[in-house]
Amino acid sequence: MKKRILCYGDSNTYGYVPAGNGRRYSENVRWPAKLGRLLGKDYTVIEEGLPGRTADLCEEFPWKEGYSYLYAALSTHRPIDMAVIMLGTNDTKKSFQRDARAIAETVGSIVEDTRDFLMEKQGYSPEILLVSPPPLDPAVCRGAFAGDFDSRSVQVSLQLKEAYQDIAEKTGCLFLDAGEYASVSKKDGVHMEPEGHLKLATGIYQAMSEWYAEHPSDTDEKHLAMIEEK
Repeated sequence: MKKRILCYGDSNTYGYVPAGNGRRYSENVRWPAKLGRLLGKDYTVIEEGLPGRTADLCEEFPWKEGYSYLYAALSTHRPIDMAVIMLGTNDTKKSFQRDARAIAETVGSIVEDTRDFLMEKQGYSPEILLVSPPPLDPAVCRGAFAGDFDSRSVQVSLQLKEAYQDIAEKTGCLFLDAGEYASVSKKDGVHMEPEGHLKLATGIYQAMSEWYAEHPSDTDEKHLAMIEEK
């Protein structure tokens, strides 16, 4: 039985090329695809990254709100045995004026709703790995995204690690600081280069491997009950 891993995030989960005018890295580069190769044949890694996705604020483009699209994504991809959630970078945009605590609390609600919704729809809750995104680089204030982010955005992004760690403790989910493994490119101050994708995939792989070594078959029986084999 293949365990199903959902990676729910924004442009760094999508694989947006720094200063690339909307271009996307190939599967040979993107961290979710690399994670899948590291995990091997017994896992299916589902890429659910959207450029511009926020936790819950995007009045101009409501379809970019992570909270609004959450149930659709979960329903589309179930059964889900683990969800890797990395959101928050776009919530630091200067137009939103949000602090790290407010962003973290919203992401915490996404964690809890993911558990509750999937408990109802698939009969069990997935393990959640909450990832604080790599902080913005000050170069963002000078590049193509200077209209969206400013120096305050950079400071808030640096505070997300601590705020997310607190949320992870309160909700009882796994936690990983992406900034411990990867940094964003100075080309645009927002997006990771290939080396960052590799390092992040490796860090997440290590965290997941340790967890699954201790919980090898937690969801297997209920997962199999949802799949009809022919």
